[in-house]
Amino acid sequence: MSRIKNLYLLLAIILVLASPIAALAEEDEGGEDAAKGLGWIAVWTGTIATTTLMLYKRVRSLPISSSITRELSIYYKPLLSFHILLNMIGFTAGLAHGYIFSRSMEPITLSLVIVMLFLTVSGVLLRYTSAKNLKIFNKLVHGQLIMTILVISLVVLHILTAEE
Repeated sequence: MSRIKNLYLLLAIILVLASPIAALAEEDEGGEDAAKGLGWIAVWTGTIATTTLMLYKRVRSLPISSSITRELSIYYKPLLSFHILLNMIGFTAGLAHGYIFSRSMEPITLSLVIVMLFLTVSGVLLRYTSAKNLKIFNKLVHGQLIMTILVISLVVLHILTAEE
């Protein structure tokens, strides 16, 4: 198991170092390309992190043999750590993106920030708290399909309505 943890640590270091480099690679005078790069990093890390965990949960819930289900159970915690790591990187990149463009904040973007903050806080509390009632509440909130649809809708609207 320590090999997997080392792999995740290496991946985290690479992503944290590569994210600003990718965002700043084609910077123009105003720095808007860098900010847009941070926005795309946020979109793609969130997409990859959430899609992999959702697919895993769907496959695990299929009516297959119990031995395959047990084998899949081994990968849950590492995949959950991957999900958290990528989403935290995406959330941070999204906050930086939003901060750079904060002077042109519109209601769609503000709604996206609120939903992302809500999902991030509920996810962190879900993972790192031990109070039973709080875990139940956060699991109900964080795992709702409607929240995923809301985030996707707000991201698409944000991209479509963002000023060039």
